[in-house]
Amino acid sequence: MILTKPFQLLFVDDNADFRAKHLQPLTDEGFVVTEAGSEQEALAILGSQKCDLVVTDLIMENADSGFTLSYHIKKKFPDLPVILVSTANSKFGVDFSTSSESERRWMKCDAMLPKPIRFEQLLAEAHRLLGVETPHHDQHH
Repeated sequence: MILTKPFQLLFVDDNADFRAKHLQPLTDEGFVVTEAGSEQEALAILGSQKCDLVVTDLIMENADSGFTLSYHIKKKFPDLPVILVSTANSKFGVDFSTSSESERRWMKCDAMLPKPIRFEQLLAEAHRLLGVETPHHDQHH
């Protein structure tokens, strides 16, 4: 589904290959994507341009860079949705959940996806957080 308006998406990850892998599919879906390779770069971008959604890695310069970035975003832009992506599940066996309001408040993010992320899953979360209808495909059994 192509978006009816061009949502500004900030994609933050210190892995340029990971960013590149998702850039074209997101652009094809109608997002205007700005890339950042670090927490500091993302904060600078957010200080100079409007964004509708932030997708950020958890572990970048520091093990908690994504949490720190989310904290700063929510402090300055409380309504800006943040999706955290992380290998913490697969690498460390740590399971972060955003299923309850208190967990979302503590982590300062609106959704958390494990890496490697499935593009469909990222897109579904982005649509949900932006209030965009996701097309329903008829399933024939």
